Order: sequence, then C-alpha cells, then structure tokens
Amino acid sequence: MKLDDQKLFKFLKENFSIEIDENYIAVPPQTLSVGSDLIIECEPISLNTKPQRRSQRRLNSFECKKLRSILYHSCRVQDSVVTETNYLKTLRPYPSAGGRHPLELLCLTEGMKDLENGLWYFDPYKITLCKLDAPVGFTEHIFSLSAKLLENPAPPVVLLSVAILERTLSRYKNGLGLIWRDTGNMFSTISGIAQQHELESCQLGFSFEFQNANILGLKKEDVWITGGLALGVAER
Repeated sequence: MKLDDQKLFKFLKENFSIEIDENYIAVPPQTLSVGSDLIIECEPISLNTKPQRRSQRRLNSFECKKLRSILYHSCRVQDSVVTETNYLKTLRPYPSAGGRHPLELLCLTEGMKDLENGLWYFDPYKITLCKLDAPVGFTEHIFSLSAKLLENPAPPVVLLSVAILERTLSRYKNGLGLIWRDTGNMFSTISGIAQQHELESCQLGFSFEFQNANILGLKKEDVWITGGLALGVAER
C-alpha cells in the first residue's frame, strides 16, 4: 500500500486488520502474464452518459467483475511524480485541485453474487481490493443508514470517500471547498463508468454524520468521511 503520506496507513493499521486477497485484484479480467510482468488489456469505455439520468434508490446485486472494472477505470493511479516540495503528486482518471488527490476509497459489500460481505480498501497503486476487519457494528451501521436514506433495502455496494485533509490543506490553506469538489468529481466519474456496465448509483449524505467518524475512530480535523455512493442494478 503506497501512499504520499502515512496517515491513512497508520489509521488502517491501528483500527483494522488488513488482509490482502489476491483473488480480488481490481483490474479487467483480460490479462496476459509475460515473464515477471503482468500486461493488463482492457477495452476502452465510452463516457456517453444517459441524457436523462436519474438517481436510483432500489439497487440489486451484480457481478464482482463489474465492480473491479469500475474501480480500475475511475480511481486507479495512472502515474505519479515527486514535486519540488517533496510531495507525491498523482494522476488519476478524475480531476483534483492542484493534483493533490486527498481521497481514498472504502468499499462495503453485502449480498454481492461473487464477493465476500464486508469492508474493503481500494489500493489505487496496486489496483487491489484489500479486505479489512471492520470494527464491530460498522458495516451494519453503514448499510442500515444507507437503507434509511434510500428508503429501500440496503444496496449491495456502498463506496465511502475518506479525505486526508492535509494533502489539500498543506497547499491551499482555505481549501475545504476543494475537497468537497474532489468528492463530487470522483463520484461523478464512478457513476459515469457504472452506467457503462448497466449499473445505477445514488449519492448518500454521509458527510456530516459525526457518528460515522466516531465509529471509525477518526478525528474530524485529520480525516473526514466526505460522502457515500450506492451502486447496484436498478429495479425496473
């Protein structure tokens, strides 16, 4: 797990038991192994979204390969460079103010067709889902809150954006608004890619739920949960 700062890694290490499951590498299924290299082949995805898209509130289970492709095309680190100020600046599919990319992604799953229930961390460098041992009651709380917000049964996947504030605020002193914009950029990109896989999404208002931060053991001034996104197959 390679990060430009150690805050998230320290938080995960202190609060979760991390287990890397190589069966859930978030890349398209078409791969070719050549010697010690792994060449990833994937078909290009058109970003022509539906002209009259509507948020869907009743979402059903789908295949893990679609989730893997969505994460690959929307959130992976494509390139990185160390700046003059010794900051690791990354290039990802969605834009971020100053290239700071303060967001990390947690993935909660329940009732997926071929993916274990639980809490996962998406490593954008290794392009891998890392299984986490969540605090007691955490996933249940998030899915219960999701069902309440959607006014429907809980979705099979909830994505949580976790912002490492220092990444943006170390350059932009009054940059909290930029972090909220980055959250919108990331979720909009994920939603657009999801549509190409015939999946629907609905944003969830987790940003100001202090109870969420309390369950995670996070301090508000260091790390925030800035939003949630439900994913699934819409019930027609």
